[in-house]
Amino acid sequence: MPNQEQATNNFIGEGGGAQRTPTKIFIGKGGAKRTPTPTDFGHMRILIARTMRKDRKKLLLWFAKVFSLPILFMLYTIGIYLGYHPKEESEAAGDFRLFDGFNLSYPQAMKLGGFDSEFVARVGESMTIPWIELNTTEIANGTLLSQECEGIGWPSTEVCVFFHSENSYDLLYGGGESVEPSEHQLAGAQWAINLALGSLSNASQVFPVKLLQRTPELVTTSDVTPSLLVLLLPSCMYVLAGLIMTQFLIGPISYEKINEVSRSYLLVGVKLRSYLFQWVLYYSICGILTAAVSALVSVYYDIMPLSNGWLIFVSHYLGLIQVYTVFTLLMQLVTQEELAQGVPWISGIASMCAGVPLLIYQDPDSILLTILSVISPWIGMLQYHGIYITYDTYGYNTGIQPGVNVIESGIMGNMIAQVVGILLWMTAIAIYSSPQFNDWMSGQKEPIAAANEDLTLEETISGDNFEPLPPGSKPMLSVRGLEHTYFPGCCKKAEPVEVLKGLDMDICKGEVFGYLGEWPENAEVGFVL
Repeated sequence: MPNQEQATNNFIGEGGGAQRTPTKIFIGKGGAKRTPTPTDFGHMRILIARTMRKDRKKLLLWFAKVFSLPILFMLYTIGIYLGYHPKEESEAAGDFRLFDGFNLSYPQAMKLGGFDSEFVARVGESMTIPWIELNTTEIANGTLLSQECEGIGWPSTEVCVFFHSENSYDLLYGGGESVEPSEHQLAGAQWAINLALGSLSNASQVFPVKLLQRTPELVTTSDVTPSLLVLLLPSCMYVLAGLIMTQFLIGPISYEKINEVSRSYLLVGVKLRSYLFQWVLYYSICGILTAAVSALVSVYYDIMPLSNGWLIFVSHYLGLIQVYTVFTLLMQLVTQEELAQGVPWISGIASMCAGVPLLIYQDPDSILLTILSVISPWIGMLQYHGIYITYDTYGYNTGIQPGVNVIESGIMGNMIAQVVGILLWMTAIAIYSSPQFNDWMSGQKEPIAAANEDLTLEETISGDNFEPLPPGSKPMLSVRGLEHTYFPGCCKKAEPVEVLKGLDMDICKGEVFGYLGEWPENAEVGFVL
């Protein structure tokens, strides 16, 4: 054996033995040394570098993986951007706002009565709203007029007015407890009466009559929440863009699974867990760009212009990581390419069928949406879009800011649900890739014990042909005493040739194994046997 250090993949000595190596062996004064097997993280780093090299060769595919979602989202919501009109002032439920005298609603009919029938008649003649059906009476008692007005229905149907004096009157209306004094139709009736009184007293010559009408209106939650179109359009379009992006993401994963490329890595010692997690890690690194551009589109494209950009980025990023973990696992369960392409659409449509009705009939921060966000990343995306839009310019007009309304708005609950979902699916990947799970799936009752786990160095000698097996090795194939002799034919005068002289060898899991013979048929015969 030479003294200088040299590297070889196979070594033939005088005894015809071969030097075993999983990757590379260094031969020197100290004898044969095995190259250490990479750790799980080392395997992940090698596989990620391999995927990056592939993506560099196909930049268009990498661009589609990273930027297809924000670009499609921007195209799908261009109508919101072009039709955006910011509110001049912020309103919150429970506040009061004043009518400005424009765009009022009026009752279909008004019945007038009061202390002086002639005054009531003059008021009726001064009414200038042509679409109000006016009925003046000679009822001079408020109680009698009130009795006639009982059960008149909603203010939009008829409103009764009783004048106590030239400067005092009552509005009588039905509708029960559900009718507020600030109803639009009542404000319109008051406006019409004030306009007629101002005309009778020539008040319009002193100041504009429209300033007389400043009826306050209670701002309700329905007044400040966005319309369903504004709420659902960006949410559903973002999910649709995510489904298209997923088609590019799952392509390499499903291809390697269906064509058993992933199995080739397992045969050389890469753990299934390391192989699957490297996909999640690689896409998570690329997802930083995807989430950043999506956040820019959300803010500067006027989808969520008032909310904190970093919060929007975190919501987008957590949703993307959950997508990566979900479909990395699901692609391991699919064995047909056509079905693999359809899995994202099936999951996306099912999620929208479950999430959109909840978004319509419940608040975006509802507990049911939060629970479903743990399971489905698409429902999580629907929820946080609904929350941001509700608090932005189309809704409460405040946005979501750290330290102000992160918990109150429900966005913190959504983020926690996404993190729990990521951990849940990563746990599912770890269970799926465990040897115990594979043994259970294959019907094997007890997992095979690790061979040579407690053997000493002397007990791991594999015959005279090969170096000792290191402790913890798991032989997949063991050969002992393999012999073969070629005998000449009946018409040939030759001596028998012994080509295999008691071959002993062990092929362990994770090794790339090969051996040479003095003649080509020597190794071939051993392989065939």
